[in-house]
Amino acid sequence: MILWICFHSAIIILLTLYKYSKQQYKVFYKWFLIAVLIYFATYRDGLGSDYYNYISRLNTYNSLDSLILGYSEPLFSIIGLVINESFFSPIFLFLFCATITNVGIATFLFNYKEFAIISILIYVFLPTLYGQSFNIMRQYVSIGLFYISLNYVGKSKVKYFLIVTIAFLMHMSSVVLYPLYWLLQINIKRKYVLPILLFLIVILGLGLSFIQGLDVKYAEEASSNKTMEASGMIMLYNLFFLFYLLNKKVYEGFPVICRNVFILFILIIDMSYLNFFYYRLSYYFFPIIAISIPYILFKYTQKHFLSYAFVLFLAVTNYYSLISNIGNPIIIPNDILPILSIFDFYY
Repeated sequence: MILWICFHSAIIILLTLYKYSKQQYKVFYKWFLIAVLIYFATYRDGLGSDYYNYISRLNTYNSLDSLILGYSEPLFSIIGLVINESFFSPIFLFLFCATITNVGIATFLFNYKEFAIISILIYVFLPTLYGQSFNIMRQYVSIGLFYISLNYVGKSKVKYFLIVTIAFLMHMSSVVLYPLYWLLQINIKRKYVLPILLFLIVILGLGLSFIQGLDVKYAEEASSNKTMEASGMIMLYNLFFLFYLLNKKVYEGFPVICRNVFILFILIIDMSYLNFFYYRLSYYFFPIIAISIPYILFKYTQKHFLSYAFVLFLAVTNYYSLISNIGNPIIIPNDILPILSIFDFYY
């Protein structure tokens, strides 16, 4: 528990320094904060349901057969080979994943300076964002790369597709990101949003049947009867989206790319009630929540009070969950490893 308290305290202190420092120092505090995010994600010991699974899985990447036989996505296989054939430990994988994830998402959030502090707090305290990245390491690398690639939408096809291809080599689900280069640039009129969403729901429903009939990765997951259970948070996201659509100025004031990522998030997260496969895909768009909620609340009230109240609500529920799980290493890390534990002789 003390590790979480220290981590959250460090984030709040750095955000305070970021807010009140002179412009030339803001970059320093921004990257210091990102370094803290990376450090805690990398060096926690035992946090996340996939932590030990990744450590044991890396032992299977001990020859070039790991690449030839298609054990996993190529980039992950290469990292496994590097770890097993060098002096790096499995913690090196976590450092790689944590760096790409947090640099990608955090720099995206910091781009919107007016909401940077609140959006980073939401990113840290909302369980399905920073905390979730402990459990889905490879996909979160692809998510971080996606938010880096957004900088090049409408500016450089080569850079966008290069970054998305790297994401695909780490997690095959990233194939869905390729057509977004064009889709994210479409300026959708507000009156067409709901009809388009209804149309896409039908298309995605048919797409699920198509995936289930293929002999490809994730087809088994798509064929599962597992669905997302009724979630108060998903209902809350839809409520925010409804308020977003009701006001023309609020809708049109959001940058087009952010607007379309938000629309995609609502579409995919709602499809998770049909099949859990879509909930997994929604992770790509989840970070947009961290900027959308404070944006909408501010546009309606012209104050940040409600946004900070939402952060406080998240913090309280976060610590309620932590207190309820004291002694559970999957929820609360046992220890913080030394920085040099990325090497075998310190791990």
